[in-house]
Amino acid sequence: MRFLSVKANKKIKNQRQDTSKHKRAEEYLIKSEEYFRAIFETAQDSIFIKDRELKYVQVNPVMERLFGLPESELIGKTDAELFGKEAGQHINEMDSRVLAGEIIEEEDTKPVHGSLYTFHVIKAPVRDSSGEIIGLCGIARDITDHKQAEKSLQESQQKFAIMAENVPGILFRAVVHKDGSMTLPYVSPSARKFGLYGAEEMSVQPELLQVVIHPDYIEHFKEMTVAASGKLEPIDWEVRLNTQFTNIEFIRVIARPQATADGDVAWDGLALDIAVSKRAEEAMRESEEQYRAIFESATDALLIFDFDGTVVEANPAACATYGYSHEEMIGLSGKDIIQPNYYHLFENFKEQIRTTGQFFAESVDVRKDGSTFDIEVRGTSITFKGKDHLMALVRDISEHKEAEKALRESERRLRLILEKASDGINIAEYDPRTYRRRLVMCNDRYVEMSGRSREELMAADDLNRFASEIEFYSQPFHEQTLKSLPSMGMSCWLRPDGEENYYEWIATPQKVGDKYHIIGIDRDITDRKRAEEEKAELQEQLRMAVKMEAIGRLAGGIAHDFNNMLAIIQGYADLLLKAMSNDDRNRDDVESIRIAASRAAALTRQLLAFGRRQAIRPEVLDLNEIIADADSMLQRIIGEDIELVTKPGKDLWYVRVDPRQIEEQVILNLAVNAREAMPDGGKITIATANIVLDEDYVRRHVEAAPGEYVMVVVGDTGTGMSEEIMSHVFEPFFSTKQSDKSSGLGLSTIYGIIKQSGGHIEVESTPGQGSTFRMYLPRAEKPIKSTTDEAEPDQFGRGTEIILVAEDEPSVRDLLCRILREAGYTVLEASDGKEAIHEATDEGRIHLLVTDVVMPHMSGKELSDQIQEEHPNIKVLFVSGYTDNAISHHRVLHKGVNFLAKPFTSAQLIRTVRRVLDTK
Repeated sequence: MRFLSVKANKKIKNQRQDTSKHKRAEEYLIKSEEYFRAIFETAQDSIFIKDRELKYVQVNPVMERLFGLPESELIGKTDAELFGKEAGQHINEMDSRVLAGEIIEEEDTKPVHGSLYTFHVIKAPVRDSSGEIIGLCGIARDITDHKQAEKSLQESQQKFAIMAENVPGILFRAVVHKDGSMTLPYVSPSARKFGLYGAEEMSVQPELLQVVIHPDYIEHFKEMTVAASGKLEPIDWEVRLNTQFTNIEFIRVIARPQATADGDVAWDGLALDIAVSKRAEEAMRESEEQYRAIFESATDALLIFDFDGTVVEANPAACATYGYSHEEMIGLSGKDIIQPNYYHLFENFKEQIRTTGQFFAESVDVRKDGSTFDIEVRGTSITFKGKDHLMALVRDISEHKEAEKALRESERRLRLILEKASDGINIAEYDPRTYRRRLVMCNDRYVEMSGRSREELMAADDLNRFASEIEFYSQPFHEQTLKSLPSMGMSCWLRPDGEENYYEWIATPQKVGDKYHIIGIDRDITDRKRAEEEKAELQEQLRMAVKMEAIGRLAGGIAHDFNNMLAIIQGYADLLLKAMSNDDRNRDDVESIRIAASRAAALTRQLLAFGRRQAIRPEVLDLNEIIADADSMLQRIIGEDIELVTKPGKDLWYVRVDPRQIEEQVILNLAVNAREAMPDGGKITIATANIVLDEDYVRRHVEAAPGEYVMVVVGDTGTGMSEEIMSHVFEPFFSTKQSDKSSGLGLSTIYGIIKQSGGHIEVESTPGQGSTFRMYLPRAEKPIKSTTDEAEPDQFGRGTEIILVAEDEPSVRDLLCRILREAGYTVLEASDGKEAIHEATDEGRIHLLVTDVVMPHMSGKELSDQIQEEHPNIKVLFVSGYTDNAISHHRVLHKGVNFLAKPFTSAQLIRTVRRVLDTK
């Protein structure tokens, strides 16, 4: 906390020229600041400073205690915020005058915490070193009690005047002077009712007092008065009056003396008409008789004690309550009937009666037979037989105590139920005009669900501001509440940490007077809500997986049939080209047919990859090496305006994949797509890392399986994708590019390769913020030496071996046989497995079996197994549009299996047949 003197101190420091002089000034200012701080902190009045915007910039502890807020919460507030809009407007009007240069002193009444306080306020402008007014300073003294005291004094004086006017007697003040003379400074107006003089006449003519008193009594009265004044003892006299000047004969004078500073004696007293006193005594006797009747017939025990604590009177109910006869009760001590642990209450009883005249307590008393019982005792002082005594009304509250105990136990059980309840239970006041709800009570579960402290909830003026979805503003809820009918619905807590907690509620309204209370039961359904959302997401993932599987099967089936046709087209095109001379005019046409078939074959290979029906030759390898080998190739493809960043993972695990697929199709396709998404340049990041997919991840990704994986991340800073595009991104033939620029098979091919490798792929993208593909490939236990094909010669001599061809498609079978016969081989034909076995049996020695994988009645694998049982040295070459499970596991070729994928050229067929026959 810094005060205005600090600014002056800084100014002195900045301008100091003489070190010692300014040092003393600085010390003086520091002391001045300390003195001011001490005054500011210890002052008993509220001290405050406001800026020109009339916001509090400094307050002392008295202000903090007044508002019950720390200084940090008062700083920056306006008077409208502290005292209310109306009071704040009045204060601002006064403050504006101060800011104009006036010094204002006023008394003002303001509301604080719902109560009215009266302040004596002095405000003065605060100026800076240049004399400019920069704010105001004020001192406010709380004079609420002083004003109340003045009001009470005024009311007391008014009451005294009324009493003096109406009292059935005369109030007076008489002064006996040192010389023995007597004056009456005050005589109440009621004196005139008795035909006596008033205070004005008697104070001006003191001799009138002697005229009023009967002549035969005047001397005796003087002697008694002088004697009593000398002793300063109270008096209670009967005085005879002169009936010539009054309508009464005798009065009773009761007065107490008080010595004055002048040596005189002042008597303050009351003069009563004896007749009135006599009537009063008669009324007293009647009252005592009534009191005795009430005392005797009261159903509660009534006991009268002297101040020594001895019972001097007891009514029949008291005797019955304690089990004593009347004779036995009289003379008992209070301690005889009080349980020892409560003896102190009897001493308190006597002390409170002396000081306050009243007493109340609960105790345990003892009956004559020793049994105890709970009591409630109320006491007061009375005059009994002319002396002060204590009277106690004792009520047996044993049954009440038992009921209270049962109620407390019931409340304890209810509280236990509330606190242990799994639902949040609360009671709130409801304002039907503003829809606001203010919390009255809640259990711990309700506090836990809100994510806030109980204090914050109880202090909130409206619980609705903690909710992100408000059902309480709905008209149906409002109407149900006004009809005192229950409502139900769902809402959402907005927790301080940003989390949303969903809950179902049942609200039962109760109207108490003109106010509505809402009894609410809230059930946390966050987990259920999230489970439902997660279930919907998983169902969507499953639907997508089934959809992709179905599309894959369809694509694979189409590719298989299409490959058969392409094999025929490509094979006969090769035969035609072989038979044509180089200058044949039809040669270019046939060459175009062969090229088109080759392109179509490339598309079918992509379809097979998507459908996970492509034959692959996996190797156990390090993906970091694959990415490093592809780095230079990728840089040439993406161009100089795109930055390529690779982040290889440390100690990367091995994976078992087809390296050509990963490098040539996965990495390359993703890089090309990223380049297309960044026409103005950008950055492509390729990173690898080891990762473990746990059960929680798998639960949220239906296609994934738990385990250890190598993650490959390819991200770009391109245009990104919408959710609609991402929902179709892996589907074949789906593309956002022009149809002549993309086949729409790039990402679907990647999807099939990753799934065929036993992995999982996911994509994240936001329009304008790029895309990120994450691929998870299963970890391989250890690296094994990869197998590579030996170099094969381009030209082969004519064959001499016998080859059995088994193919169910006649056109493909005819083509195979023609190519092999033209190459010099002896070819046997079979349309299915049974015919092939028959041919092999009749022929005897066969060097090679060329068989389709999928045939009716018997698969190629079953055929090869049966033939090799009879002819173990026969070699086998499988031919198919896709790899069947009969010869592969998850579309992966086993080691040693010879396979030729359709479609193929004549040269590829002859080369593969020669390689298989020459293998030892």
